[in-house]
Amino acid sequence: MSAPASGDEPASLLGAARAVCAALDGVEEAVAAEVVRAAVEPHENRALAARYRRLAALVEGRPEVLTGGRHPGQLSPPPHRTTAGDAVRVVAELARRGHDLAALRWHCAAGHPLAHRHWLDPCRGGCPWCRHERALHQAAAVVTGMLPDVDHHGATIALAEALGDAGGGPNAARLGRLGALLEAEPGLLSTGRRPSRAAIPVDCQALGDLGRLAATLAASGRPTVKVLARRCDAGHPQADGWSPSRGCAICPREEALGDAVAATVACLDGLDAETAEAALVAAVATGSRRMVPSRLRNVAAYLRAVPDALTSGGSSPPPDVARLIDRLAGAGAPGVVTPRCAGCGRQGFLKHPRGDGERICVSCFGRAVPKRPCARCGRLRRVQADRRSG
Repeated sequence: MSAPASGDEPASLLGAARAVCAALDGVEEAVAAEVVRAAVEPHENRALAARYRRLAALVEGRPEVLTGGRHPGQLSPPPHRTTAGDAVRVVAELARRGHDLAALRWHCAAGHPLAHRHWLDPCRGGCPWCRHERALHQAAAVVTGMLPDVDHHGATIALAEALGDAGGGPNAARLGRLGALLEAEPGLLSTGRRPSRAAIPVDCQALGDLGRLAATLAASGRPTVKVLARRCDAGHPQADGWSPSRGCAICPREEALGDAVAATVACLDGLDAETAEAALVAAVATGSRRMVPSRLRNVAAYLRAVPDALTSGGSSPPPDVARLIDRLAGAGAPGVVTPRCAGCGRQGFLKHPRGDGERICVSCFGRAVPKRPCARCGRLRRVQADRRSG
């Protein structure tokens, strides 16, 4: 049951409202009285006059308590616990009514707002934001020690972006685990290799943070940083589910390409390796990627067996060698001669084999195919396909 109201409650309420009006510009006395009553009475309906007077004395003596954003319990000397709570609720009620006031919160010595005063207790580890900043600078020092072209400020920004998915809260523990992982394997960011779970006992969250850090640094234009991925012994990136037992699909392709480039350069005087490589890549660009190594090996074997295949203009080169000749001629390679049709002698791409090892053009192939009556309409035409019925 509520205690009976005393006779000086209206006067003490008016005194507290006037103190609030004096401390804050733009607050009317009637509004201040409603705010003070709404902040005090619903919480403890006892000794209201004394509470109004203590609130008025606090606001008159320290007007900045309503605008400073710090909890009144951090004042020296601190006010009564109930009075501090009343001041916090007054500011919250004014902010709810549209006034530009920051909530009164506990702050550490560095000025970081805290969720509760218990975070000021050293037994709890101190301010989480201070621990976060210390861990951030320690991790940034590790990154700058690994990458000379990254300064401390850039490393700090990259670390903050890498851990940005955690809601923007303090992450001292995650930063500590990430820094420990970087110290254990100094070459993770420069080689792009993912650490082994057996060699480095880390959790999946640290691996994810490491991957996001490498991607952030690589996206900012750091040429020495490679995106974290599974890699073969040669350093080629692989898919997430890749294992060494499956082998690398890029290594055979590069080995075959190097062999084909050497064979092409040996056939043409004055041809540089870059032009030969670009022409070979364009020549085998069509078709399945899995067949590229074998096609390149076939090109190299043919060029070694027929050294003048690029300059003789013969009609025997296979399609990939013919495409290579076409790409080299388009690049302006010296001495390259386009193959001539074994039937008519015209130069061009020879698609069809004649049967004796030579190749012919489309026109000669069309003339060489005999005409037969169509099984459906009966007209005499060159047959394109046969059915089982004829």
